[in-house]
Amino acid sequence: MKIILKSDFIDYYDHWFDSESLIKPDEKYAVLNRRTNSGPTRPTMFNMFWANGIFVPGNGIIKSELVNWASCQGEVVVYTDISSHCGENKIKMSIQQALEEYPDCYYSAYIKDKIPGRSLRYLKIGSRAWELEYVSKDDWRSNVGDVDIKILREVPAATSFKGMNFPIFAIDYAIDGHDNLKYGIDFNIAPGLKYTGLENILPGKEVYSLIKEWYETHDPILTTNW
Repeated sequence: MKIILKSDFIDYYDHWFDSESLIKPDEKYAVLNRRTNSGPTRPTMFNMFWANGIFVPGNGIIKSELVNWASCQGEVVVYTDISSHCGENKIKMSIQQALEEYPDCYYSAYIKDKIPGRSLRYLKIGSRAWELEYVSKDDWRSNVGDVDIKILREVPAATSFKGMNFPIFAIDYAIDGHDNLKYGIDFNIAPGLKYTGLENILPGKEVYSLIKEWYETHDPILTTNW
């Protein structure tokens, strides 16, 4: 089987994919659609996490969920675009400000970590997975600004996630500094690998091979429409 890449960004393993122009009319192939706005919306994502036993922060439409919390001191993350990833189109603010300025937007409760601007990432590529730590030195979003990325360890690849059957994806977690629990905050089916350090331990050809192996053992047509 040949694999074609369709993407709106460049990564270090891209040159191993097959050229669409060289595919013969009767030849079997799959397409990896790797786009930054692909994947489930925020509401669907949080439901997926919950269905898989992953803790999620409080979330919902601001005007319907927060109207009784106006006097609270906590902060929330407002999503001005529920399909965005990579730290885009989300704003951290007080509950009162969210009620006044973004009543119709979706939100999630802000999880305050002991280490500001930190998140943990579970990155799965085919049959292998890694845990990474992202820490921004100058922004509350872990992947924005001056970011330090560490590969903590290779971990067993989960096989039981429902609704997360993709050749490559990442789950980002925020860590509650009070109870040390992890909360799922993002699900990304187009995670960037370049500059994470993974390129130093996993050659581009191996990334492609893992993705190809996944397609060879799964239905190459992804029927889920987010």
